[in-house]
Amino acid sequence: MIQSPEPSLLPKTYKTIKLWKELVILLGCVLIIFAAGQFIGKKYFWNQYDKIPLAEKQYESALSKVKSSPNDPNSYIDLGWALFQKGQYNEALAQYKKATELDDKNFRAYLNLGIAYRKVEKTDIAISSLQKAIEFNPKSYEAHYYLGLTYQVNGKLDQAVEELQSADRLHPGSSQIMYDIGQTKEKLGDVQGAKGEYNYALQYDPNFTKAKDALSRLGGGK
Repeated sequence: MIQSPEPSLLPKTYKTIKLWKELVILLGCVLIIFAAGQFIGKKYFWNQYDKIPLAEKQYESALSKVKSSPNDPNSYIDLGWALFQKGQYNEALAQYKKATELDDKNFRAYLNLGIAYRKVEKTDIAISSLQKAIEFNPKSYEAHYYLGLTYQVNGKLDQAVEELQSADRLHPGSSQIMYDIGQTKEKLGDVQGAKGEYNYALQYDPNFTKAKDALSRLGGGK
């Protein structure tokens, strides 16, 4: 004869099943709430900083440095560069000038002044700023390079070639510098010299489209 379970066991089994169901439902609710929180957080809160453009992040960081180190010229140079990256050239110039007021022999300040003055087409001041940068750091290929480009814009082509060649000696193997020397020689009427520079540029960067186009325009070859 099969005996039925004791009546006292039935309520316990029922309570256990009911408890497990409640736990499963509770766990499901917790997971749903967690997933919803993750979605809302990522969409509206956590990743908002990642959506800020890099230039804006650099600006905020540089501005913070200026506030914490108001007597450090490099803080103003960094802020100027951040503004320059945002296309605010006149605002950048103001920061670079502050840097020179704090340190009138700061190479970076005068280099960046020269680059910014080029952007606002004040080439005469750009030239004097870059000359000062070279005075404080004669081995800076960037200063020689930008001075060469500025001379080129001003029509001082011989000086442009000289400065660009100095940049090339200090930083050999730059196809861009060689291309710019070629451009300047071409303006001087030295076609063969220009071709030579374009060919040198292509030796370092065979895919340099501008150098290829320049050679094609001049008839190609050596």
